[in-house]
Amino acid sequence: FTQFRIILGDFNFTEVEEANRILGPVYFTTFVFFMFFILLNMFLAIINDTYSEVKSDMAQQKAEMELSDLIRKGYNKAMIKLKLKKTTVDDISESLRQGGGKLNFDELRQDLKGKGHTDAEIEAIFTKYDQDGDQELTEHEHQQMRDDLEKEREDLDLDRSSLPRPLSSRSFPRSLDDSEEDEDEDSGHSSRRRGSSSSGVSYEEFQV
Repeated sequence: FTQFRIILGDFNFTEVEEANRILGPVYFTTFVFFMFFILLNMFLAIINDTYSEVKSDMAQQKAEMELSDLIRKGYNKAMIKLKLKKTTVDDISESLRQGGGKLNFDELRQDLKGKGHTDAEIEAIFTKYDQDGDQELTEHEHQQMRDDLEKEREDLDLDRSSLPRPLSSRSFPRSLDDSEEDEDEDSGHSSRRRGSSSSGVSYEEFQV
């Protein structure tokens, strides 16, 4: 009981010293010293454990956010490429209509360069879809190009639907304050309508 009171800071050092002039102070100092370090270590262990848990949770949340952002950036880049490719296919379609459904490489290259496309882009598309290697792009090969474009669009839409959606303020139920704001807005609209009616022009006539 006396040792427990010493831990709480309730002690009488004079009585300890009177009990034994040598061993009393030595025992008191040793006991306080070790108990202080034991309690301090327990306190630091609790703080360290809590800090580790919080740090682990924050790292996990950050990793999830980085993964989601990475997927979205990849999707946006793919959509940009798809949009550019669609523009190229539309330009090729127009060139094929002007050329009677068949174009050779030189005609296609000259036409697409006039619309802002690069040589590397034109050569890559022509090499991929010129299946017979006759240096001419036919209507059948052009249709294959459009089919591939549509397939890429469907794959991107499927990937987009599988992306996790971040929580936002719209995801939470509307509070009472929001309802009150809506009521204030409705009352404001009603007052404006009444004001319009009182001036001689109805709200419906004003809208027309």
